[in-house]
Amino acid sequence: LWKFRKSADAYRKGQIGRPCDDDTSEEFIDGLARTFWRRLGPTMKSSTYGADVGGSLFLDGDDACGWNLGDLQSCLQLLRADSKDTDDSDNKYKFTIPGVTSPYLYVGQWASVFAVHKEDMNLLSVNYLHAGAPKYWYAIDPAHSHRFETLA
Repeated sequence: LWKFRKSADAYRKGQIGRPCDDDTSEEFIDGLARTFWRRLGPTMKSSTYGADVGGSLFLDGDDACGWNLGDLQSCLQLLRADSKDTDDSDNKYKFTIPGVTSPYLYVGQWASVFAVHKEDMNLLSVNYLHAGAPKYWYAIDPAHSHRFETLA
């Protein structure tokens, strides 16, 4: 992750003149979003995005004030009750569905885009920003999802 961070800072500096900003005001972040949309296109140097990396930056057993995504309780844990691996009480995470019952890490440089998508099997999603600049998330009202899908 450290190598990626150095690469991401250098990319951002090359694109907008500085590797990072301390200003997290809504006005400043909105300005960055406008800069992103203006620069997006074939002349912009490609950014790097990494997806579906199994793991977490939280240590096992660290409740992280309730935000350790590997320890969130859900109805999907009922699937573990049917697993043949549940006899081992020392390892409550033997039965996993990667990215669903266990966390994934995602890393991205400035101006990287994670494609518009529906969550797998229409499951809900929980995201935690470990580090970096604030992110923009766009959501489509389910009543208009068909209209958007025909556009995309």
